[in-house]
Order: sequence, then structure tokens, then C-alpha cells
Amino acid sequence: MNGVFGQNWCTRQEGQDITIRDTVVWKGDKDLAGHVTIVAGGVLRVEARLSLPENARITLMPGAELRLGTKALLHNACGLEWEGIEAPRRFLGARGKVLAEDGARIRGARFIDY
Repeated sequence: MNGVFGQNWCTRQEGQDITIRDTVVWKGDKDLAGHVTIVAGGVLRVEARLSLPENARITLMPGAELRLGTKALLHNACGLEWEGIEAPRRFLGARGKVLAEDGARIRGARFIDY
């Protein structure tokens, strides 16, 4: 099975990016194949293992939130580096938010800018 939650999660696959526009909760382990963008008003809550492919990133637009539960682990399941988390500044310095509970882990990211 190839696709967003398919087998090709080690490296980024074209056409497999995900955009979060609402409140989404991922309670089970996920292996992604593309970038994740959370737009204004969108909330992604991760409560388990989330593998991002090499050269993929999570982008939080102003007004977006990434919430990491106590069992959240962001990493690359193949042991490769992934881009990281970015929250670009926009008008008047507004940016997205990352809220991490005790126990949440981020491994193998090249950068974390939020």
C-alpha cells in the first residue's frame, strides 16, 4: 500500500503532503510520506509515534497549533533526519504554536523554529 500512510515513509514522496484545516487527533502510530501543514484555525494533536520522512517538515501557519501529548514521538522511523518544525512569522510577528506535554519527544529534526 503506497500513499499517505503507506510503505514509503523513509523518504518524502511527491503528492503525499497533508494539510490540517480543522481539529485532528492522531491517537495511533503513523508513518507519513510528505510534509504536514497546519493552517490558521487548524489543530493537530499527536498522542503516539509519528514518523516523518527524510526532508519533510511540519509547518504551522499563524493561528495554527501542534499539540504533543505525553506519549508523542516525532521522528523518522528509518533513522534518517527530517527537516523539523517551522512556524514562520507573519503580519505583526504572529506565528503558530507548539504545545508539548511532559514526556513528548522530538528526535532527528534538523531544526525546530517555533
